[in-house]
Amino acid sequence: MTMKQKFWRSGAFAAAALLVALSAETALAQCETQIAEALESAKIPQSDVKSVTVSAERAGGDSPRVDGYTAWITRQSCSGNFVVNLSTSCRVKNTYATGDCKGE
Repeated sequence: MTMKQKFWRSGAFAAAALLVALSAETALAQCETQIAEALESAKIPQSDVKSVTVSAERAGGDSPRVDGYTAWITRQSCSGNFVVNLSTSCRVKNTYATGDCKGE
C-alpha cells in the first residue's frame, strides 16, 4: 500500500466517523419523542434521567451507512443504564437495562 493509499483510507475513515457522529446528534433530536415514550413505557420518570447519549450503529466495515441508533440513558436511582435501540426512522426496536438498573 502506498503512502497516498494509506492517507486516503485514513481520510475516508475520518469522514465516515464524522458522518456517524453527526447522524447520532441528529438522531437525538429526531428520536426524542420515541426515547421519551420508551422511558414512560418502562415507568422511568424524567426526573430519574441523569443523561442521554445516542450513538449511531454502522453497517460494518468502513461503511458510513448507519443502520440504527442506540440511546444510553444514565439514571439517578441506579448504577447502570436504560438502553433504547432505534431504527433509522426512530422506531423502537427493543429496550433493556444494564448494571443495577436490571432489577427495577
